[in-house]
Amino acid sequence: MKRKHVPLFLLLAALICLPFVGAQGSGTPISDFSYSINEGQVFITGYKGTGGDVVIPSEIEGLPVVSIGQTAFLDNLKVQSVWIPRSVRRIEFGAFSGCSNLNSISFAYGLTSIG
Repeated sequence: MKRKHVPLFLLLAALICLPFVGAQGSGTPISDFSYSINEGQVFITGYKGTGGDVVIPSEIEGLPVVSIGQTAFLDNLKVQSVWIPRSVRRIEFGAFSGCSNLNSISFAYGLTSIG
């Protein structure tokens, strides 16, 4: 009986991981982001791109992106989805405030604090 569940489990695991496959390869240009560097870590402080599907980079200047700052995407009506990599540990309060067209945020393991 238990062996019957193994294929179903594997299928479900694959479907859960599917949104993350290929997401990093289709990255948003780093020039679309404002950021600060402190103690070898990158903090996203703003976004000035054209919107649509935004992929937060896992590294900028060879350093890990660890946080999306307060008001980083404030009132951005062009962003529809955001993919957040494993390196990001924190999303500050209000980071996506007023983004009325944002309909999905996907994130990998690693996120430890929102707000």
